[in-house]
Amino acid sequence: MILEGIASGADRDTILRKHPQLTVDDVEQVTAYASSAMQNEVLLTTDMGHDAFQE
Repeated sequence: MILEGIASGADRDTILRKHPQLTVDDVEQVTAYASSAMQNEVLLTTDMGHDAFQE
């Protein structure tokens, strides 16, 4: 729910207002965890061309 909010453009204060059960620390911990988890991510892309999905 926190990451979904951030992904949709919500700032910390908006997230906290919409979810009063959360604390500032909750939001900071989630963003720190996500950042740590993404540090070792590798994104591979390929150009499959226009006809790649044609039968």
